[in-house]
Amino acid sequence: MSVDAIFLTPEQVRELTGYRRSSCQVRWLQEHGIRYFVHRSGRPVVLRTNLEPHAASQGTQEPDWQALRSMR
Repeated sequence: MSVDAIFLTPEQVRELTGYRRSSCQVRWLQEHGIRYFVHRSGRPVVLRTNLEPHAASQGTQEPDWQALRSMR
């Protein structure tokens, strides 16, 4: 398994946050509740698995079927 398969690349972090500066990327990640750690170079490092819960929560949710049934 390659490192790119585990972590977002710096370009992907840039694309995700919309920022080039590491300090701005860190602030954006914090504001959006995405876990990361700071590499000794000062750049934020994001595990791909840290994005999965966010992607799932952004998707469509099941309707409350019980509430819909009670409206009949």
